Amino acid sequence: MNCAIILAAGKGKRFGGDKLFATLAGKPLLYHCLRTFEDSPVVGSVCIPTNSRNKKKVVELVKKWRFSKVQAILNGGKTRYASVAVGVKNSPANTSLFIIHNAANPLVSHEEIEACVKVVHGEIKGAAVGRPVEQTLKRILRGRVVKTIERKDAWEMETPQVVDAEIFRAALEKFPPSSFYFTDDISVLEKCGLKTVVVPASDANRKITTPHDLAVAELSVGAPDGHNAMQNMRDLPANFHVGIGEDGHSFEQPSRPTRGAKKSLILGGVKIPNMPALVANSDGDVLLHALCNAISSALGEGSLGTYATKMCRNGEGKSTAYLAHVLTRIHKKGYKMHNCAISFEAAKPKIDPLVLRLRKSLATLLSLPEAAIGITATSGEKLTSFGRGEGIACRAVVLLLKS
Repeated sequence: MNCAIILAAGKGKRFGGDKLFATLAGKPLLYHCLRTFEDSPVVGSVCIPTNSRNKKKVVELVKKWRFSKVQAILNGGKTRYASVAVGVKNSPANTSLFIIHNAANPLVSHEEIEACVKVVHGEIKGAAVGRPVEQTLKRILRGRVVKTIERKDAWEMETPQVVDAEIFRAALEKFPPSSFYFTDDISVLEKCGLKTVVVPASDANRKITTPHDLAVAELSVGAPDGHNAMQNMRDLPANFHVGIGEDGHSFEQPSRPTRGAKKSLILGGVKIPNMPALVANSDGDVLLHALCNAISSALGEGSLGTYATKMCRNGEGKSTAYLAHVLTRIHKKGYKMHNCAISFEAAKPKIDPLVLRLRKSLATLLSLPEAAIGITATSGEKLTSFGRGEGIACRAVVLLLKS
């Protein structure tokens, strides 16, 4: 069995705050890291050395997301190396390999973990991911250049770093954290004269040290092959599809109700009390109609009526069913939704007080974090029928990513 040691005891001084729980794509950095290891077929258990300040929050996060492989949440040491030793000491006795990883590297991939695990056997006692240095390196002493370092053979290291458990336990006895300091894990084995190798790291797998690093990681999230932010921009036409859709309906008139008149207004699957329904053959959910059109637009397909009319004739009047239909088209074509933006034109109802409810409903319907859903509105200033309170218009924009 392999045990992952997730190092989460850092203070985040250069980040300027607690980066463990900084938000990336709507979830804490630590969540992304643990999710990858939880789902990895080569990881049997996980232990997390953290600091006393965050221990309770880490416990709560593990419980909330049901990370079942986490066997221990521990008080880390004063240094990174000391925290590694804490994890090793509290790992299962039958551990074959230690997979040591910084929680501050949230975008590690399954491929990187498995590549490192695969090569640690025989005379190879350790492996780590890294990438060739691209910048010129100089050795500086008191502000003066002492030497320009040859970079052709220099690599910068990331995690995961995988080590033979039995060998590493012995190395810790030989080089205890109380007397020695190492900044990465395969260095300990190198100190023992043992062979280690480096596996190429993905562009996305970079340690989050500063707020700028986090901003770059935000741009990287969603790239299917782990490309960095600049590569994402180069790949924009192939990987990203934008869709725009709109819809508008007038309110039911109490004196002239249409056949099957609704009792209340529905927006985004949410019933809005004390408002007349919108005139439509369906439930008249103008928000979901605009959203369906936007998705169809992004996929290069027809508008809402090309499928909803038939569904309505067959007795299906719920707009959530129309949305479910078009969402299956997203998956069949190999895409996933990244975010959406909604804009209303309506004198009534007031949209701003409804935003939280609408966003929560859309997050459930679209399987998106609420942070990926934007909702705005204009009263229309009485310039159109919608601005005069005769109905509601809605526009939607969606961004789809190749999955």
